[in-house]
Amino acid sequence: MFFVVLLLMYASSAAANDALSRQITKVVATCDAIACKKVEDSVKHCLENLPIKDMLLNQIRDHTAQDEVFQKMMQYIVSGWDQVESSCSNYARFKGELTVHEGLVMRGKRIVVPRTLRPTVLGKLHDGHLGITKCQGIAKETVWWPGINEDIRRKVTECFTCVKTRNNPTSPMIPTDFPALPWSMVGLDLFSFNQQNYLALQDYYSRYLEIVGPLRSITSSVIVKAVKKIFSRFGFPHTVRCDNGTQLCSEEMKRFANESGFEIVTSSPRYPRSNGLAESAVDTAKRILSKCEDVDMGLLSYRTAPLENGYSPAELLMGRKLRGLVPIKPENLIPAIPDQDQLREKERQIRLGRKAKYDRRHGARELPELQPGDQVWVQDMREVGTIKRKLTEPRSYLVELENGSLLRRNRIHLLDINPRRERDVV
Repeated sequence: MFFVVLLLMYASSAAANDALSRQITKVVATCDAIACKKVEDSVKHCLENLPIKDMLLNQIRDHTAQDEVFQKMMQYIVSGWDQVESSCSNYARFKGELTVHEGLVMRGKRIVVPRTLRPTVLGKLHDGHLGITKCQGIAKETVWWPGINEDIRRKVTECFTCVKTRNNPTSPMIPTDFPALPWSMVGLDLFSFNQQNYLALQDYYSRYLEIVGPLRSITSSVIVKAVKKIFSRFGFPHTVRCDNGTQLCSEEMKRFANESGFEIVTSSPRYPRSNGLAESAVDTAKRILSKCEDVDMGLLSYRTAPLENGYSPAELLMGRKLRGLVPIKPENLIPAIPDQDQLREKERQIRLGRKAKYDRRHGARELPELQPGDQVWVQDMREVGTIKRKLTEPRSYLVELENGSLLRRNRIHLLDINPRRERDVV
């Protein structure tokens, strides 16, 4: 059994018939009018709710009325985009989105700003010194002109206030070359532990570590005496790498280096990471001092433990294993020189792996080189400086401050005030 329900409906309340089967009625025209009214109401609502002050809005309206290009564009919007002049060609691509409302040209819900007012509007967009992405996000809700994203990027990049608070990205690691000989290059560093001063010295080839201290003082003469005692056991190196500490760069230390035939190479000031092995030696020394009641036995254990390349520091430096507290067969104490080709290949792979891991973890990227005459912001000094020249040390520059003083700084501390090259960062 079926039940049928019939509904009676007046024709005036029914929708218009299909245009293909009936003549178009005035209902269609009415619908078009309603749609246009909705668009106008939407544009009006957007204008009323834009985060732009009325004074600036009126300025945009006045400049729009005085701008010849905008007046032509408004005619195209109303009458059609046939035979567009070259001055309006940048806007023709967006003709389907452009409208005119109350003397303003709109692209969707965004006001199209005349060229003469764009610097002012850019200043308003960057008024809170936000970054590029956030300024572009504000613009997407408010204003537009061809190339606005690039203009915003340039405005933020060139803002001196932002430059002073910006940080350079981490630079890629520069692995230290594996030395050709044991004890040819050593790292030297002073450090404090439990309010006492110590000296750490480590061989770049073998990672053999010496800890001297606690020191009665950290004068140059005390440092020279301690270093000389170590060198009397292992010989003079070719190069000593250290930071820019006063004691390590003193005239007495330089005189000792000249008399002994080795070179002192300093790391970048305020950037200890550039002398990574010396910093690593200090970390190892502090662990031994904090964990071992007998520091000498702690050093012995470290010197006999195999490194990542499979050899212990003692084997690499002396060509033999050291007899420690753990029993060892006498045959294993027979001197044996490590195979140099295998050792160097292992070291190369290890260093490449560390570099890849470091660069990936820190998102490292190379900064463009600075040229003589470039203006830079020296971060640690909070001053403007001028590049005098690039030094031979990696990523190091000689910088002249406004008071005429010269200093050496790593590229990581120098922010380029001229942003031309910042766009060319690899």
